[in-house]
Amino acid sequence: MQQGRISGCVGRLGVPNVIILRIATLLLIPAIILLIGTGVTANQEREKSQGIRPDGALDFLGPAGKLLTTITIEIADTDELRNRGLMWRTGLDDTMGMLFEFGRAQPLTFWMRNTPTALDIIFLSTEKTVINIAADTAPMSDTIYNSQAPAQYVVEVPAGFCRRHQVLPGMQVRWRRTR
Repeated sequence: MQQGRISGCVGRLGVPNVIILRIATLLLIPAIILLIGTGVTANQEREKSQGIRPDGALDFLGPAGKLLTTITIEIADTDELRNRGLMWRTGLDDTMGMLFEFGRAQPLTFWMRNTPTALDIIFLSTEKTVINIAADTAPMSDTIYNSQAPAQYVVEVPAGFCRRHQVLPGMQVRWRRTR
């Protein structure tokens, strides 16, 4: 009996099965990565086509509580939803936005990574008063946008929304869930 030789270890072409297995593995890994990448792209495309999930309505109030405008909002109230935000979304208009709810007031920072649409980011106090606005943010950017004071809520709307609707620091907002 020969030592070191296992019966059946050579393939049809006389190439050891170990080499065939390694080549097959090298060919399969890129195919698996491509399939996984396609799944992510499909999810991103699905989110793009959905716009926002209509969770509620948000009112922007001017001086003396006068209603300036109302938008439909998607509410991001979990870590997963807050982390994803409006990433990969396109087609927003002045009738929609996203409300981020945090459990308490704290210094907040936002960025635009994987967000293809320029936004106005509105930081709100616990009392739902506009603290500051990061207007016309740069899409797909890692630029950091900060609240100028502890904030408990943030509203994201299409860039230029605050200018078009005269939303300014010190103004109030209110919202209601519809689902």
